Amino acid sequence: MGTDAGKRVPSLSEVARVAGVSKSTVSRYIKGELRITPSTQKKIEDAMRALNWKAPKKTASGFSASELVVALLVPGLQNPFYSEFATELYSATSGRQVTLGVDITGGTLRGEILSIQRALRNPAVDAILLLGSNLLGDSVSPEAFTKPLILIDEGVLPTDGESIGFVGANSRDGGFQATSALIAAGHRRIALITGPPELPTAQEREQGYRDALEVAGIPFSGEIVFRGPFSEAFGAAAMSEMVRFADQPTAVFVGADYAAIGVLAAARQFGLDVPDDISIVSFDDVALTNWLNPPLTSIRQPIREMAEEAIRMVVEAANGEKARRVVLPISMSQRSSVGPVPAF
Repeated sequence: MGTDAGKRVPSLSEVARVAGVSKSTVSRYIKGELRITPSTQKKIEDAMRALNWKAPKKTASGFSASELVVALLVPGLQNPFYSEFATELYSATSGRQVTLGVDITGGTLRGEILSIQRALRNPAVDAILLLGSNLLGDSVSPEAFTKPLILIDEGVLPTDGESIGFVGANSRDGGFQATSALIAAGHRRIALITGPPELPTAQEREQGYRDALEVAGIPFSGEIVFRGPFSEAFGAAAMSEMVRFADQPTAVFVGADYAAIGVLAAARQFGLDVPDDISIVSFDDVALTNWLNPPLTSIRQPIREMAEEAIRMVVEAANGEKARRVVLPISMSQRSSVGPVPAF
């Protein structure tokens, strides 16, 4: 007879699928937290035997000792926020018996759906991490997810308290802090360069921007709000539009460091000095912001803490725990891109 050594341990989701019940039912039955009918009990125990499933041992940290295979779906790795986050996710798996497999979605609706379908069909995949979804929205019903799903950064689907969780940062507060810092430096005509209007993070950062203007008694001006992809190219294009105003903004809040790279490049092309001619506050605080010229003042997303929480949540979900929604606080990294209002 052959040996079972080296075989992948079946997941709780597979037991539930074979038994024809929910994963939470299997989990609570195993833990002795749920009384079920004899027929349901038989289905679960028959599925366990068929899959040769045994209750996983726990490590000292409380995580399951059996290995989990997790699909990490990411729009791409050119954006330093995504590449930095993916690196931190890998670091967070240390000691937790989690294997990550990366699938690049391209940030399109079709790409995301195809990646999700591949992960759902693949019997080796126990759970899904979806980082920075751009276009999912209402295109996929939450009921379609037969495996745990943890959304990271973009809460594009409603968390259901069962298998869909979310971890992110307080984008609205970040937008408020960024704009307030510019107002505190004396600026009143402050432009906003943000993401697509359907993105939750873009909506929240814009709302924080509006909140800060309202608190300071500064009227909102839609003509200096630019919405588009969080990309270098869009940041540069928005800056090129901005300099054409007769009443040019003296400051700009950029909703992502990646877009701010393009803003800085365009400012140089138009002969504008940062911060002498225009001040900039960005968002994400990726490592690259320290090395730009000038180093960018940026709202810090707690990427490492978010990554650790995401891995913790996916392990919990794969072991039958209910999914959670976690929003972490942000802070500001002060550097050299904010100055007083220029005397034109």
